[in-house]
Amino acid sequence: MSRAAFQILVIPFHHNKNGEIEFAVLKRSDEHYWQFVAGGGENKESPIDAAERETFEEIKIPASVKSILN
Repeated sequence: MSRAAFQILVIPFHHNKNGEIEFAVLKRSDEHYWQFVAGGGENKESPIDAAERETFEEIKIPASVKSILN
């Protein structure tokens, strides 16, 4: 498999009830280290499409959730 044309990094966050920002940092079950959502572009998708796909694949947050990029 060839390397993707680009890589994405997604840092999911939200404002809690106190107005503070909370970030989602994920612990990998296979390697036991922490990371954000990351991956590479596939086919002819845009970077935003790749970010939405990877976020859904890894943590099931759908593309319909508000993005600061949109």
